[in-house]
Amino acid sequence: MRVQKGTAVTVRTEPFDDTPSAVTVAAVRTSDGSTISTAPTGAVINNSVDVSLTAAAHTDELDELTVTVSATVDSLATLQIFTVDIVGSHYMTVGSLRAEPQLSDAARYPDALIAEFRDEMCEYVERAANVAYTPSFAQETWVGNGTSVIVLRTHGATSLTSLTIDGVAQTVSGFELLDGGLLHYKSGVFTAGEPIVVSLEHGYVRPPPQLNREVKHAIRSNLLSRSSQAPSNRLWEQTPDGLTVRYSTPDWAERRFTGMMDLDAAILAYRWPDIGFA
Repeated sequence: MRVQKGTAVTVRTEPFDDTPSAVTVAAVRTSDGSTISTAPTGAVINNSVDVSLTAAAHTDELDELTVTVSATVDSLATLQIFTVDIVGSHYMTVGSLRAEPQLSDAARYPDALIAEFRDEMCEYVERAANVAYTPSFAQETWVGNGTSVIVLRTHGATSLTSLTIDGVAQTVSGFELLDGGLLHYKSGVFTAGEPIVVSLEHGYVRPPPQLNREVKHAIRSNLLSRSSQAPSNRLWEQTPDGLTVRYSTPDWAERRFTGMMDLDAAILAYRWPDIGFA
């Protein structure tokens, strides 16, 4: 799931088989396994656990957290593990999606469901587009190549947050990001064979308006289809208020990533150019 930087949120786990007891919650930074300064808290709600992430301790910087919820269920030790991406912003708020026609029913479309559909669609679109459309965190591991340049895998890198060589932290001002996704060692070379770990921020400040609009339409269409309020014959889909979504057969090789023709066209319009690797 995605959480906006600097916001306090509650994340609900998947239901356990029975009411959990002896619940403990832990969170670490996925990049290095370090424990965050204040452990999240967990509250049992029916057969699930609500995990609270507070802004100051957990979401104050772009990051990826791995959260582990341990509990006893039916006298057996069990756990759930999930990741939380801390991003600079969302494509759109849950409120703006609820304001769309036919999505106002909070019982049929609870906030958590809308957020789930939004995050899943946005993650899928970014995988298809080879780039993040909101500020995001990434970490890459390399082995020195004997030159002063490494070609990063992450597209749209905007700044370095940390860099280690053979386990030794480096001063990030000694490196620079160049066009084409290049990481340049200003006054040296990356010694062949030495392990390198690069942490960076990447992505657009905000998604392009055309893409954002088509993503919103796709999320709404998926939500309505889930509740059978929109008929679909796999060629087109129209809701009572006139929203029409045209479909094709999804095919990544043919750049029809979702099968939603208008959304796929928007992805292609703003996709990071292929340069030999995904």
